[in-house]
Amino acid sequence: MSQTGDASSRIYLIGPDGRQAIELASCRYECEADFQELLAMHPALIDGRQVNPDNPRRWLLVAKEANVPDAEASRWSLDHLFVDQDAVVTLVEVKRKSDTRLRREVVGQMLDYAANGSLRWTAGFLQEAFAATCEKTGADPTRALEEFLEEDGRAESFWQSAESNLRAGRMRLLFVADEIPSELLRIVEFLNERMAPTEVLALELRYFTGGGYSTHVPRILGRTLAAVAQKEGSARSNARRAWDRESFLRDLEERTDWEVARAIAAFLSECERNFDITWGTGAQTGSFTPRRPMISARGPISVYSDGRLDIKSSWLNDSPAAIEWRERIKPRLESLDWRQAINSEKEVTLTVPAAEWLSKAEELLAAIVE
Repeated sequence: MSQTGDASSRIYLIGPDGRQAIELASCRYECEADFQELLAMHPALIDGRQVNPDNPRRWLLVAKEANVPDAEASRWSLDHLFVDQDAVVTLVEVKRKSDTRLRREVVGQMLDYAANGSLRWTAGFLQEAFAATCEKTGADPTRALEEFLEEDGRAESFWQSAESNLRAGRMRLLFVADEIPSELLRIVEFLNERMAPTEVLALELRYFTGGGYSTHVPRILGRTLAAVAQKEGSARSNARRAWDRESFLRDLEERTDWEVARAIAAFLSECERNFDITWGTGAQTGSFTPRRPMISARGPISVYSDGRLDIKSSWLNDSPAAIEWRERIKPRLESLDWRQAINSEKEVTLTVPAAEWLSKAEELLAAIVE
């Protein structure tokens, strides 16, 4: 790490006797990897009180260099993946001021990560990534999560809550640098004032050293008055709601194009002929689940008003009849290349975008209808 040479960038450390003032000079992080490691080791440098003064945030490191999949495979690698105590996933990209990508390229990069992560990261992925992180330090993931939450009974459903937040767009995007350029700050403020319920912030982490001491001074940027008011309004609107056929189709038409909406409406009608339909209670996104109450309280799939479809590995496993039906359906779903959702021994949610599953809608319906 090297000094910046800026004479105005000084802070002074004064000892208990009040006599000696140690000058700490502003420095630059020499290596981006060291900068990243610092944040992974000390998440508290993301000052939770600045992020939310009324309810300070705390951070749990899920993974460093977290995989971000697209439609085909794990395509990108995010610097840090954190989650706060309310199961809100936080995406972190770290860049030094000297990196020219800090201006605009990093914004497009982050939006790629957010768009794909919010769709494809699952509770199972997050839990496994956290377990792998704990394994590297010799920590027990269950105990580490319980200690972080500081509340009994929440650990069991925590990762599912994180997945639900992702699907609803409740996430946080954080750009970190030793100095935030004005161009990036304006973009952050613009996005944060207009993206609900996603929060977009920047962390400027200044570094000072001298006399054998070092200090790091965090400053959260992007939390404008307009953004705070907009987030508070979004939070009030996030109360869970009861969906029905009419509200689902209306939301579907607003979120998707005409062909997708028509195809999903037709699929819903076919499901209604063969199943009981359970309507979701999502705050922002409607959903329906076809099920057979005489067999299981759950159903094999859920379809959302943004067009996506979910298949969960735990569906139909609570009665002998349900297990028998599940075993009959498995080979049919395998033929549709959805093995991950039905053969995993762990809880897995396979999320399939509309463009991918609607082309197989007839085969899917045939697979689940007996």
